[in-house]
Amino acid sequence: MENEKNNRFAVDFEQATFQLECITNTISAIHTAMVEGSSPADEGTNALYFAYTSLWSLTKVFQSLSDREGGQR
Repeated sequence: MENEKNNRFAVDFEQATFQLECITNTISAIHTAMVEGSSPADEGTNALYFAYTSLWSLTKVFQSLSDREGGQR
């Protein structure tokens, strides 16, 4: 039972870490597009808002994982 719990935590943590990597890559791509001027400013703003909301949701996932493992904030 404990091993199953640890495996589930590891999978959930790996998924959250992958999502964080994807969001980071998205922000990098947005920055490059804005610096190079290859997309209109409003598209960059919309994309940054998406990245912000994604990061906020992911923060809650990491908090939940921390709480599951007995972490305290």
